[in-house]
Amino acid sequence: MNLRAVLAIRFSSLVPPRHLVTDVGPVPPVPSSPPSDKWVTPDSIRVNAPRFYVVIRGRCCGVFASWGYVSPLVYQLPKDERFFFMVTDYETALEEYTSAKNDGEVRLIGRTSRDIAKYGPPHLCIM
Repeated sequence: MNLRAVLAIRFSSLVPPRHLVTDVGPVPPVPSSPPSDKWVTPDSIRVNAPRFYVVIRGRCCGVFASWGYVSPLVYQLPKDERFFFMVTDYETALEEYTSAKNDGEVRLIGRTSRDIAKYGPPHLCIM
């Protein structure tokens, strides 16, 4: 077997067979910051953070420890629709969020098609 034949075989193993290539368009990007990586849960190391942000109505909902992450979740949403607040202890944050969720107050608002790439699909954006 000559070198050209060996290279052709090796190259063909890198290219997927034609029947596996679809015409559905580009693969969507993996979310850069899924909320599940930012949520503060009871077993999280972030339960000792100095403050917690509770997002009841926003692009993603839950208990977070970073204003830098929360700000885009509520930024430029109508003030009468968005609902979030800050508390200084985790127990209060979790209690308030759980109560709002049990009362049916937690919901996603203001989502755009770009939010899927940033935070993931809506069903994964509620803690």
